[in-house]
Amino acid sequence: MSEIITGLASSVVTLTVAYFVFRKDDKANQLTYITDERRKWREKIRELSVTFMTGGKYNSLRNEELRDIREKVAVRLNPDDVEDKYILCLMDCYIENNCNLLKDKIRKKLSLAFASLLKHDWDRAKKGSGQFSGE
Repeated sequence: MSEIITGLASSVVTLTVAYFVFRKDDKANQLTYITDERRKWREKIRELSVTFMTGGKYNSLRNEELRDIREKVAVRLNPDDVEDKYILCLMDCYIENNCNLLKDKIRKKLSLAFASLLKHDWDRAKKGSGQFSGE
């Protein structure tokens, strides 16, 4: 009888340990996926913002091409976030404005807004990475 109890207890312990190992691995996989997707998002936002600002600065992109980049940025931003709306508003102003002096001022504001967006997401990614590791 004690052999049966020992066997059952051993099985329960084994299953419990297996469950917690699985959960830990699952969370680690989730963290890796989320971190990788955020990295890709930041890279794409960085690429689009540089293309928008440099292509507009040197007039190598037409307004139609700038609008296309603006839409690619828009679908990657939060439509409810005030700072994200500000970026899109600056992009719209940049596209519609023909004054180079004003465009330079808009480009500086846009550069700061993109830098702030990327920094904010980087900070979130760092904070999120500690979420599963017990930090």
